[in-house]
Amino acid sequence: MRHRLPLATLLVLLSTISGSLQAQVTGGRQAFAFLDLPASARLTSLGGYLISARDQDISLGAVNPALLNAAMHQQLSFNHNFHIGGTGQDYLAYGYHIQPLNLTLQAGFRRMDYGDIDWRDEFNQDLGTFSPREVAAHIGAGWQWQDRLSLGANLRFVQATYETYQSTALAGDLGVYYENPDARVGIGLVLQNIGGQLSRFSNTGDRENLPFNPAIGLSKRLQYLPLRLSVTAHTLHRWNIRYDDPDLRTQILFPGQEAEKENTFAQGVDNAFRHLTFSGEFLFGKTESFRVRLAYDHRLRREMLVPNYGGLAGFSGGFGFRVYRFQLDYGFAVYHQAGASHHLSISTNLKEFFPSI
Repeated sequence: MRHRLPLATLLVLLSTISGSLQAQVTGGRQAFAFLDLPASARLTSLGGYLISARDQDISLGAVNPALLNAAMHQQLSFNHNFHIGGTGQDYLAYGYHIQPLNLTLQAGFRRMDYGDIDWRDEFNQDLGTFSPREVAAHIGAGWQWQDRLSLGANLRFVQATYETYQSTALAGDLGVYYENPDARVGIGLVLQNIGGQLSRFSNTGDRENLPFNPAIGLSKRLQYLPLRLSVTAHTLHRWNIRYDDPDLRTQILFPGQEAEKENTFAQGVDNAFRHLTFSGEFLFGKTESFRVRLAYDHRLRREMLVPNYGGLAGFSGGFGFRVYRFQLDYGFAVYHQAGASHHLSISTNLKEFFPSI
């Protein structure tokens, strides 16, 4: 019983904070959207979310700092995402555990590269090229409060430069993780990207919102199969996240013709599932050294699928395996028929190379 009361209290507290921060996102206008991209290949293959399970993977601290734990001590991870259209993302993370305090620290750096873009004026005169850049550096800590309950927080400095326009921001994450080893269940709750701009892109413009995202996740490890199933509910601060596409509306060609009525129940079910990401991770071997992953994001599929053409938009997958002292991971995510994102990660533990540290 002593585990349930603190967890319930924290859930209510964070839900209250989530509601009070709802005003941060209005009209769907957000800056620094690259913060929503998965930080590692494992996260890419799991639909961008894994906030309710933890192991030695330091990159999990980027999505839920409460997942930071002693197994991440001296973990170092390098990640590169070959994104669509020649764009790319890099992420570097390092973890350090302080045993007497039950505290695990992390530091991370992310860079988004959009390549070279033609620079032209209002008269279409060629002025050369410019290279937009977005970077984010963060520090974080995870604290093992009780046997089954952990808390965590991240603080992130963000900067974006687009030609002569520049903006900076401060963002934070608050996370809770509850684990029941007997039932093989993990529950994670996180408020991502709390904060705002320090400086605007234009002195005459309004301050823009950060991609604030409250999410809650549940993971269940099956007893007789080497499989962990996870479901994450995200974008909880706004219920209706359906996109009204004018091209999909019924066209009225003749006077007196009535537009086809939409099924409100079907719309509600569709909207509810847009908040959910489903994923599964097979863990093979005695040390779980080989893993296969698959995920489905309904919102991404509904928004990016080309009508009458099918495709795999919204699906993602990948695998990971250990070679000598290194963990190698690959993940892919299908965003559109125009292309997919490919993510590579390599991580290791510095203690294996320098036992004295």
